[in-house]
Amino acid sequence: MKHGLATAVFFCAALCAPNVYAVDFSFDGYGDLRFVAPSAEISYLDGGLGKLRYGSEDGRPNLYLSELAFQARAQITTGVSSVVVVRSDPNDGLVGDILEGYGR
Repeated sequence: MKHGLATAVFFCAALCAPNVYAVDFSFDGYGDLRFVAPSAEISYLDGGLGKLRYGSEDGRPNLYLSELAFQARAQITTGVSSVVVVRSDPNDGLVGDILEGYGR
């Protein structure tokens, strides 16, 4: 008797339950880190004759962070999704710049 009642309650709950959805979320990113060991010449950007973008400021090799980029994607239902792409460049002085963002 208990098994029959439990089965009936289970099927009633399964038929009366609302739809359940799961959100599929993904996050990707990359960073551009550069190690530069320039010659002793001053860079052409600073008025010198050096051929490289980076000149010898203190005569030592340096590590530069050139760019960071991130992409976040969320699939809420089959017809509802969103994408955001953010880029940060320390040379521009920006904390972050939204390159692309949309919802569908």
